[in-house]
Amino acid sequence: GGSDGLVYGVVDEDRKINLNTAPKAVLIMLPGMPEEIADSIADWRKQRALGERRDRAFEVHEELLLVQGMTDEVFQALRPFVTIYTDGKVNLNTAPREVLKALGMGEGLVNKLLRFRSGRDDIRGTGDDQIFTTLASAGLQLNAFDSLTPQEAAQLTNLIVQNRLKVTSSFFRIYASGRVRDGKIIRSVEGVVQRGTGPSDSLVLLAWHEY
Repeated sequence: GGSDGLVYGVVDEDRKINLNTAPKAVLIMLPGMPEEIADSIADWRKQRALGERRDRAFEVHEELLLVQGMTDEVFQALRPFVTIYTDGKVNLNTAPREVLKALGMGEGLVNKLLRFRSGRDDIRGTGDDQIFTTLASAGLQLNAFDSLTPQEAAQLTNLIVQNRLKVTSSFFRIYASGRVRDGKIIRSVEGVVQRGTGPSDSLVLLAWHEY
């Protein structure tokens, strides 16, 4: 906006594809991803050290710009849909269309999942929105809302069996930007936290940036 104030928000990282764990078959389905860059990302994750191949994880998103063949255009197209912080599983309740399709879901299954989450009025953020309560019941919940074809049921089951999905989130990006009257951002901070699962439900800070 053009007025003074603070702009802030929270982004669910578990709705994204993890760059450090996703196979090439998933990477290549992301928006704007050429096959040669998907190959380069896979190569980046393996480096030779003393004659052996060792894992080389991405530590910040900007390292993608160092990958062979990467362009700023591809980087900006990928950025909303990739993360480096999660356990590699994608939250079925929050993943956008682009991520669900990258996981290998067909258009029909993706449409039914999104309609389920939006409820009968097909509008997000209203009282009839729905969530998947457990992975074990996800297929039954979805089929009761909108009948699945055998192929769609198999796609969902396969992703669950492959341990690619979950129904809760633990990783979140928190950001805030201060603005002056002309709308210019004078300072921004951003952090990534992991929510614990114990009785205290504590938060662990994974990353912090000021700019």
